[in-house]
Amino acid sequence: MDAQRLAALRQSLAAFEGVWEGDEEIASSPVVREGPARGRHVMRRAVDGSILVQEYERRRDDGTRPISGHGVFAIDPLSGVVAWFFFDSLGYLPNEPARGGWHDGGLLLAKSTRRGEARYHFRVEGRHLLHHIEGKSAGVADFTTFLSGSYRRVR
Repeated sequence: MDAQRLAALRQSLAAFEGVWEGDEEIASSPVVREGPARGRHVMRRAVDGSILVQEYERRRDDGTRPISGHGVFAIDPLSGVVAWFFFDSLGYLPNEPARGGWHDGGLLLAKSTRRGEARYHFRVEGRHLLHHIEGKSAGVADFTTFLSGSYRRVR
């Protein structure tokens, strides 16, 4: 991949920079209870603009913080594929990143693990970040929405 195309792809991650806060709806899972929550993403570019670093936390109305996490988005300089490593307070280590790219105006990433498959959608519309996660357990045919969030840019 030529340097100009790589620079343009890295620049495309700048759309996600900022502090985003908003409402989430969580589906039931073996590790998280269902219901509404408040989410916060803080995203900034680092390493001379070549990566996007993400800090995330989710809080419930009762003040508990069931999940926090740290993500790193990077673009493979050979293929142009976006890779996202995400570490969270649940403790599952990412054996490999979720991978993907730009699709219908948003970022679509996917990965498979022993536990199943997941698809992660990120899209900026005006002053809102839309994020949802679809998943399916190993041996299950259909994806279902696990998280649906809409966050307003506060900085």
